[in-house]
Amino acid sequence: MVAINTLPILLMSFIAIAITSTKAGEITFEYNSDNSPPHHPLFACEIKSTKCRRAYHYTHLIYHPLDLKLSVCYNPFMVKAWYHHLNFAHKNWGDFVSTYYVTCPRGDKQCLIESQRKGSDYVQEVVQAEIDEQTYCNASVRCWEAKNLVEHCYKNQHD
Repeated sequence: MVAINTLPILLMSFIAIAITSTKAGEITFEYNSDNSPPHHPLFACEIKSTKCRRAYHYTHLIYHPLDLKLSVCYNPFMVKAWYHHLNFAHKNWGDFVSTYYVTCPRGDKQCLIESQRKGSDYVQEVVQAEIDEQTYCNASVRCWEAKNLVEHCYKNQHD
């Protein structure tokens, strides 16, 4: 077991590895803010995974039968994500947590009608099933309607 005092040392070693693994003259910036919502987001979903941190693990999947599209709302930058992943005191210890907007393709009225009629529980089931089938991310999904969203696309607790 890793002593809590060694956690900062581990984090610094991850940073050193990240710095040494970049090409000379190449700088990649990741920032820690919410992305602008897409056109008419219907739902928002939180995805927690013990294995997959990158957004492309989820945004490039096919979500049948509704043909849903996921786009990033909030994905913490690398150092923060690893800190929360390794921090024993954090409530989501061991998980990479990110949130996504859920939309239908433009002009797809069938997707729009079905997803609104069946609601967030159904959308959650579809997203969970497709992630389980198409990846090895060991993810858990929670979804809600995209109304009155607060920071990082979470639902307002007062609604």
